[in-house]
Amino acid sequence: MSKLQTGLALCFSGLFFIISLLFIHPAEDAVILYEYSNTLANTGVISYGNIGTPIEGATDFLWMVAISLFHLVGINEYTASLMISSLSLYLLIKLLCKHNHLLFILIAMTITSFIYSAAFGFSSIVFSTIYLYCLQFYLQKKYKNMHLCILLLCLFRPDGVVWGASLVLLYQFENRFSLSKERLLVSLKYLIIPGGVYFLWRMYYFNELLPLPFYIKQHGIKELLLFSYSSLKDVAIVAIPMLIVISMSKNKATIILITIIPILFYSSMTLSQNIGNRFIAPLFFGVLYLLNKEGNIKKYIYVIFVSILSAAITHRVINQIIYSKNENIFALSKNLNGINGRMLVTESGRLAYYSDWTVHDSWGLNTPQFSKKLIQPIDIKNGNYDLIVSHCYMDKIKNSIQEKRSWNNQCTNILIAIKEMNYNMYLVPFYTNSGSLLYKFKQLISPPKTNCNRYDIYSINPRSEKYQAIKTVLLQHQAIIYNDTLNFKGGDTLCF
Repeated sequence: MSKLQTGLALCFSGLFFIISLLFIHPAEDAVILYEYSNTLANTGVISYGNIGTPIEGATDFLWMVAISLFHLVGINEYTASLMISSLSLYLLIKLLCKHNHLLFILIAMTITSFIYSAAFGFSSIVFSTIYLYCLQFYLQKKYKNMHLCILLLCLFRPDGVVWGASLVLLYQFENRFSLSKERLLVSLKYLIIPGGVYFLWRMYYFNELLPLPFYIKQHGIKELLLFSYSSLKDVAIVAIPMLIVISMSKNKATIILITIIPILFYSSMTLSQNIGNRFIAPLFFGVLYLLNKEGNIKKYIYVIFVSILSAAITHRVINQIIYSKNENIFALSKNLNGINGRMLVTESGRLAYYSDWTVHDSWGLNTPQFSKKLIQPIDIKNGNYDLIVSHCYMDKIKNSIQEKRSWNNQCTNILIAIKEMNYNMYLVPFYTNSGSLLYKFKQLISPPKTNCNRYDIYSINPRSEKYQAIKTVLLQHQAIIYNDTLNFKGGDTLCF
């Protein structure tokens, strides 16, 4: 890139950092990892919710470690994530601009949803940038570097295996499907053996074969045999434009072989908290990079099609940005800090991170005993929690104890336990009316027609020594007393 292009790319990355820091709060799942980074920095243990024992609910290992290092020098986790993402965004632009106009790349990033997930604190841009370097090393036939890059990708996030597998297989079977001893040794030396050592270490350290989220995600609904309908839709946003464009390409076989494993994998997974279609970001940027030597028309068609198909997701994520600073849970969680109680939560990020309580996650993403079986009322009774916070769809609640894993069954069991133990139930609005300038501007040009809000259930143990302190905090955040006559709209929304 020229000096002017470099300056513009740095300005774009800098604006991304500043706007994110000023207008956005990190997302729920991003903050889960911050809780692990914070605990690692403060205690040297990879754990969650002041439990004290090793827990692997954060799967982005190197992302967690990198953020914890920033914590050690006094930089908070969200700021650290934005700093790393902004640098990665610059490197990503630089990689894509080798055969593309800078303006085209910046427009492509702005009109699609993928970079916005990084603004919420996720590692999507960093992961995509590492993946593009792996592609670059493969195309340049720098195979040692490629293997080390794939190792970095796998240590960064376990699904790096999915993105790296195609490149390793293409490398191994490049010569008409005949294995080369020399090539096999390269893969063993620089990827398989060190990756295997890490896998054995994490098995020993966490005493689990796989990270806890993998046990959770395998229980998702598969409407189409092995595939999830919602995940197929998310993948298709990039896969369909890719197939249309590469049908006119001489390199279509290579592009299909490189992308087929990730396409199949993510189509079969439950892509929860897929803000901005973040799990598919490496596919979007990877295909754009693989189209480098194609004509500009093909790249334009690809980006236009992806932007059209992802318009609903982009609109939704921009709305999330606008309302981010209105979320009640940030101030509420910080006000709980200092009470030092025991809490059970269905949403396991911000309440754990900002309150600094001892926290159990009822869904099992960060609590091993609930990752392989559905939480039962007896578990809740034995937990002796001061506060239970649940996001539930009240129209889906059943009357009897449930065994099969589902979000609504989890809520059923929690509410049965709460009522049996006579916890005092409050409803707390998810959004407040005080937000960022973006929110105020939207309210000015498009005032809401109804006064509706999502409400989460906060249930206080009446026998807790901390009862009054907790109740005071909830009332400060517009809590109302729960009663069975309330008419919920959509299961979790009340309109007044």
